[in-house]
This record gives sequence, C-alpha cells and structure tokens, in this order.
Amino acid sequence: MDAPEVATAAPGANGRPTKVISEPASVELLERLRGELAAQQDGDRLLAWAKVGLPLKNILLEVDARTVDAAYRSA
Repeated sequence: MDAPEVATAAPGANGRPTKVISEPASVELLERLRGELAAQQDGDRLLAWAKVGLPLKNILLEVDARTVDAAYRSA
C-alpha cells in the first residue's frame, strides 16, 4: 500500500507533529481503504489489514477517518 503524500504540521495535543493530507487525497485514500476492508473475509485477514490500514487511516481528514472506523467495526 502506498501512502499519499503528507506534510508535517504543528505539534498536536500529544506534543507530536500531526500529519496533514489534502481533501482530495483523503477521499481517494478513504475509498481505497473501504475497498480493501470490504475484501477481508475473516478475522486473520482483517487483523493483517489493520496493521497496515489503520496507520493510514490516521492521516485522513477526521470525517473520512470516522468512516473507516465505522467500516472496520462492521467488517
């Protein structure tokens, strides 16, 4: 999985730099992650996806990240 280009912004509440992604890139990554989630057939594959997919989810815009969270919970 290739991650979209992100920029480092000012530190967030936890003191670590936050990542910023553009709206079009967030939507594109959201659709990719949703498609990958839909293809997972069992718990082991879902866990394997989570190890790669959830860190990518964390660079999405908040609304898109929530959509991935919901899709993951219902998978």
